[in-house]
Amino acid sequence: MAEEMITCERCGAVYKKSMRYCMKCGKLNYSHPDNASMLKYEPKEEIGVTKFNIGRAGDTRVNPLSFESSFRYSLADKAGSKVLCIIFNIALLVVLLGVVFLFFYNRYGNLTVTISSNQFCIAMAFVIFFQLESIAMQFMYMKANKPWWSCLVPFYNLYVYFDIVMKKGIYFLLLLIPIYGIYVLFKSLYDLGKSFGYSGWLMIFLPFVMIPIMAFNTAAPYNNVYYIGERRKMNENVLAEDHQRNKAILVTMLSLIFISFGALIFFNFKYLSILYEKQKIVLAAPRIIDFAKSDLQMNGYVCSYGVNIYSDDGVYYIPFGLVGYDFGSEFNDTYGEYKGYVKVEKVLGKESYSISLYNDKVGMREAKIKNIKSGKTVVEENFITEIPEGAVTCYKK
Repeated sequence: MAEEMITCERCGAVYKKSMRYCMKCGKLNYSHPDNASMLKYEPKEEIGVTKFNIGRAGDTRVNPLSFESSFRYSLADKAGSKVLCIIFNIALLVVLLGVVFLFFYNRYGNLTVTISSNQFCIAMAFVIFFQLESIAMQFMYMKANKPWWSCLVPFYNLYVYFDIVMKKGIYFLLLLIPIYGIYVLFKSLYDLGKSFGYSGWLMIFLPFVMIPIMAFNTAAPYNNVYYIGERRKMNENVLAEDHQRNKAILVTMLSLIFISFGALIFFNFKYLSILYEKQKIVLAAPRIIDFAKSDLQMNGYVCSYGVNIYSDDGVYYIPFGLVGYDFGSEFNDTYGEYKGYVKVEKVLGKESYSISLYNDKVGMREAKIKNIKSGKTVVEENFITEIPEGAVTCYKK
């Protein structure tokens, strides 16, 4: 006569009733006489609770014969079809993205300009992110055995939400009470996180992050109860299949968001490059003035028209970046890409310095060092510095 077989409540493995423990996960068999006395030491949450390793089909077990109340999963008889939910949201996403495209195309009247515009890329990313959060909420409703479509119905979605987190849907009216309504909102977020096995505080401070995590993580059941679609689908791979489907949806939505932001960066690469060059030239200007001061002291300079920059008052222009006119090898290594001039104004022996410079992308109009440090400069694309005609220019001997 064949020996009676039993199912492990923790991992779903089938083993002989005469064995003292499950050979796969080690859970004690309390129906064995030698283990009966150990039952009182078993944590309450372990008794009658099925544990699952989600994500790997070989390790995921759902015993089709264990639909009794002692096991912590149940039939999702109110949640609705997840397939229908997915199809609806895909169609809705296509419609929303189409509306965004038509809006901006009608505005710009050109396909290339539309696709490359900042507003279009940001709007696309926002729509996809909004839809991701919407799908996540619908999945959470389904995990709590609530109709997925109820998440989309104004006011009724709040009723169902509070039924999930506080067991009383009518409590959503508490949101209307001044000040106390804010407390109720935060309390509901805290309870929502705890209901799915996560930190309530993380849910309060990072709701837009936590909602997709809780919704798409198959290992986060609602109050430790797995609500699973139809009885005929109950097999050892059902949770693994659900996990893979959720993962595919999440990866797809996040990929679309990253593509939108990637397009934003790609089409704005030139703008970002120019912005970087503008910031760099403003930072370089005071250092180049320091190089000019040091070079004036270390090397003898001669000026046009027989003027002496060391003894005579006046306005002097010291060009740099031209062949033979620089402030040394260190300057060339760091700022060799720039051309322009340092302007020295001497009045009663006191000196003040200004600078104007450019490279092949941007140029800075003449500015005093105090204005540079305070951010009062004008930097433009394709600007070329020119020394005024007839000005006194000075060069190294």
